[in-house]
Amino acid sequence: GYRDTENSVVIGPCVDLCNVPAPMISLDYWVDVEGANRDGAVVQYSTNGGLNWITLGANNPLQGIDWYNNEVGLIGNPGGVGSGQNIGSNGWTKKSGKWVNGRYSLDEIPVALRDKVVFRIAFGSNNSNPTGTRTEKGFAFDNVYIGSKTRTVLVEHFANLGNFASLIDGE
Repeated sequence: GYRDTENSVVIGPCVDLCNVPAPMISLDYWVDVEGANRDGAVVQYSTNGGLNWITLGANNPLQGIDWYNNEVGLIGNPGGVGSGQNIGSNGWTKKSGKWVNGRYSLDEIPVALRDKVVFRIAFGSNNSNPTGTRTEKGFAFDNVYIGSKTRTVLVEHFANLGNFASLIDGE
């Protein structure tokens, strides 16, 4: 198990995303924490060598595929005070019970700042975990991929040409 007021991070290498046409991150994760919206983990990035950290997807937590699984916020404050993680921000906090593959676009990283991007996974817990034997294990991750999206999306559009509203410019 993990301790009360846990504040742990795993920092990855510095990557250059300048020549990546559609940058994204993908990782497999397993969540086993005490109480939804209390303890959990987030992915953060820095474009200035780790001086400031921004939680990836904090403003759009439901935009990715299986990216973050709460809408209320984390009391455990992953990344700690002054890390760019606001208390109550979104993250992974509900027990998954299995490995889940989460994917998220990196489009929110400003293009001009993509030459030196550092990623980290931050875990935090609050101070009200039950005393005694801990059954919760924490947060695990594996198979991290940072690179270009590899899937092609086909979009089709159908119109009823017999309906005036479907005609372009009314013609």
